[in-house]
Amino acid sequence: MTRRRFLQGTVAAGAVTAVGCVGVKSVATSRTPERAWRKGHYQVHYIYTGRSECMFHIFPDGTSMLLDCGDSMRFFQTPAEVPLPSSPSIRAGEFAAKYILRVNPKGDKVDYLHLSHYHEDHGGGERYNGGPLGKSSLGEFNLCGIADAARFLKFGRAVDRAWPGFDDPLDVLKTSRDGTPRQMRALYAHLAETQGTKIERFALGSREQFRPGDAAACRDFKVFNLCANGRFVRPDGTVRDLYADRVKAGAKTLNENGMSCGMIVEYGKFRYYTAGDFSDGWKHADGVRHNIEDALGEAVGRVHVAKLNHHGHHSMYPGLVKALKARVWTNCSLDQQHCTDDTMCRLADRSLYAGDRLMLPTYMPLNRPQLPVGRGYLPDVARCVIDQPCHVVLDVPPGGETYTFSCFSATKADNPLMGEFTFRSDEDLVA
Repeated sequence: MTRRRFLQGTVAAGAVTAVGCVGVKSVATSRTPERAWRKGHYQVHYIYTGRSECMFHIFPDGTSMLLDCGDSMRFFQTPAEVPLPSSPSIRAGEFAAKYILRVNPKGDKVDYLHLSHYHEDHGGGERYNGGPLGKSSLGEFNLCGIADAARFLKFGRAVDRAWPGFDDPLDVLKTSRDGTPRQMRALYAHLAETQGTKIERFALGSREQFRPGDAAACRDFKVFNLCANGRFVRPDGTVRDLYADRVKAGAKTLNENGMSCGMIVEYGKFRYYTAGDFSDGWKHADGVRHNIEDALGEAVGRVHVAKLNHHGHHSMYPGLVKALKARVWTNCSLDQQHCTDDTMCRLADRSLYAGDRLMLPTYMPLNRPQLPVGRGYLPDVARCVIDQPCHVVLDVPPGGETYTFSCFSATKADNPLMGEFTFRSDEDLVA
């Protein structure tokens, strides 16, 4: 018998909930569309730009982290394009920065800048940009993504997966197709030279790299560096290198998605997973396909909220889904194929884990061909994001006993509240 694992609430007219979600609130307008941060709360803002992955974390003491802020125009004016929240002349980096200025308790000061991996939709690159922006001791960089946002924001530290050599496990400065490593290398130097930003390498296995400024006020808050550069840390502390054999065999390039940095955030009873575009796979000599997401399943454990790898685009394989057993699945959408039907069917598969779940991407487009697998997963999708782009805000109060998602329209005037969902952490993780 499946238990009801959510707080009771009300359903407003015109806002239909998915199975297992809590009350959904709707309002006509909201002049301050983003849920205000309060001391002691942990927040994640999924900022919908229509062109990038962009998440802004606020720790319980007000310490902040910008996790990715890309810009990609490759879908602009194509059938794959999704609605933009503003004029195309306002780039994703500028849009995200102005959003952050409204919600950040420290104004334009952001404590951590973290790029999950070197792809333009996460950091900005050379192919899609607004032209040259500046020059540093390590080269020129363009008006794109993080560099665009840095015109408005000041960063205390920048954490990069392979700084300073960009050569772990292989050199990507020469082989990157979209030029993101070259863009970021020059930008990091610019930030260090003009803002005093400290640049450091992502420390796999660390629980201290992303730390609140006021440790005493955040005793129950921890960020664990789970994976990076094709490696992850098992629960016993050992490291598994998924690409060691391929590098040893002389591989010249590797899938950058598989190099993504990932982390587990814990706040009291609450657990959260995010790992960029962590996805890749290849066939062994015996013809059996190896999916790195299945392998990561041995390390993650159950979480309350999980951000989908690779925007939910042909990702989230059974081994990882079964291990995470998330109550809420989230992601940033920038393409009509975010999220693909095969991914969503795996998330909805009750044979992988039982119980209710809510799928809450920033946008669930339906303007694409029906795939043979069908769309039986739609009852698990929050109705407020189906064909309606939203900024999605996760809020976790002290102790992490409950957590709330608020969804604000990213395209309607005054950004009305479209839906709000609250859950109990202890009931979510009952088997």
